[in-house]
Amino acid sequence: MRILKKCISFVLATSKQLQIDESHGVMHSLKVLQYAQKIFDSEVERKPYLKNQKNIIDVCCLLHDMCDKKYVDEKSGLQLIDTFLHQECKEFISLNDISVSKNIMMSMSYSTVKKKGYPNLGGFQSAYHIVREADLLHAYDLDRCLVFKMTKDVLDNTSSTIDLVYDEAKLLFNNRILQHLSDNLFVHDWSKTEAERLHKESLDQINTWNRILMLDDE
Repeated sequence: MRILKKCISFVLATSKQLQIDESHGVMHSLKVLQYAQKIFDSEVERKPYLKNQKNIIDVCCLLHDMCDKKYVDEKSGLQLIDTFLHQECKEFISLNDISVSKNIMMSMSYSTVKKKGYPNLGGFQSAYHIVREADLLHAYDLDRCLVFKMTKDVLDNTSSTIDLVYDEAKLLFNNRILQHLSDNLFVHDWSKTEAERLHKESLDQINTWNRILMLDDE
């Protein structure tokens, strides 16, 4: 439990340092952690070895965006994570688990998977997919796309209208997130079922925003 508190504190501090907005900050980390727990619960009876990999899963869920190339050079971000885990968490996580965690975080992003496919992590393959799928599941939120786009506009000193920001976010959503199922990006049964539910919710979310902006234009 103490490693979770340390990781959350690290995410809060690093997000402030790197100007990581809330779309990829601590709230996202906590949501990914919750999804991962549910996938873990659905798999652990058949794969009891996952109990020994829970630290890896939790750490990756919380820290994975602290080396996101949208905010920081990946190698620099990964070095920040490595230093934190070795200095602050060495009593809670083994050196091997730190190494595995870094391998998962380096290879779990949507763009990396689309470009290189899945890595071969041997006995840690299911842990890898649990974290990766949990991250994908929380992507089913158009508001996250809007927050990211709007925050980027502010930081870039760009003045875009809400309509333009929404159109860009919806395009990203349609071209990426709503393709997760057809791209077969989920390997665990619970994740597939949840993705189907979230897919439908996302379409409703888009329709709601369409009505909001349509009324705003009247």
